[in-house]
Amino acid sequence: MCGAITTKQHNSDQMDGHSDDPKPKPEAGRRPSIVLNDDMTDISGGEPSGGNATGSGRTRVALKPGHSLMDWLKLCAKSPDLSGTGGQVMAVTVEELQKHNTLDDCWLSIRGKVYNVTQYLHFHPGGVDEMMRGAGSDATDLFNEIHRYVNYESMLKKCFVGPLVIE
Repeated sequence: MCGAITTKQHNSDQMDGHSDDPKPKPEAGRRPSIVLNDDMTDISGGEPSGGNATGSGRTRVALKPGHSLMDWLKLCAKSPDLSGTGGQVMAVTVEELQKHNTLDDCWLSIRGKVYNVTQYLHFHPGGVDEMMRGAGSDATDLFNEIHRYVNYESMLKKCFVGPLVIE
């Protein structure tokens, strides 16, 4: 859930001589910038290697108010069922999964488990468009490209529809 971290020292805070910060002061007119990847590796120099400005390969969007991770967790805590199945687990065929590929009805499969992510779309830090890339399909490869370490089973527990059945 971490993104790239950017740290900037602003001249107004550093050049007046009144900062309590013990760090060395930058040269006049200079604003040093450090960009750290998810693994805390400095990626400030050179060309970005990923799909966004930080080179981390992740795209992040500004979420609407009320759509943070904490807001999602609160929604999950008070909602008994976000899967739309009434709490019933059902086996899902590839044909059935493919029918659920719209903003109003969005299912995807990760590692053989199908989730109704319709309610989660606007909570995803990468944005709705990024989530829709996997709509109605097995999104395991897309997920693993960016989120291999994420505990999606916990985050999407209330969205679980059932196992994906390959015929």
